[in-house]
Amino acid sequence: MKILLFTALTVCLVGLAVCCTAPPPTEAPGTCPDGSSPVNCAVDPCTTATCAAHPSATCKANYCGGCNAEFYDDSGTEVTVNCFEAK
Repeated sequence: MKILLFTALTVCLVGLAVCCTAPPPTEAPGTCPDGSSPVNCAVDPCTTATCAAHPSATCKANYCGGCNAEFYDDSGTEVTVNCFEAK
């Protein structure tokens, strides 16, 4: 057991093991339509966002003006406003 722990520790310290994948970028490249720079977000807004009105909608992060989750239906139409409307 000690040798296994020593080997695992040595591998991690030497950098031979890949413990985690790199997180996805949290900032969109370029500039926003209004010419401002995208904001930095700690987490991709789509990680926790849902759209109950359109469960099959695709979430796309928008970093212009904040950390925004935008939802699009299969035809590419934005349906974000419908996600928060009561049925």
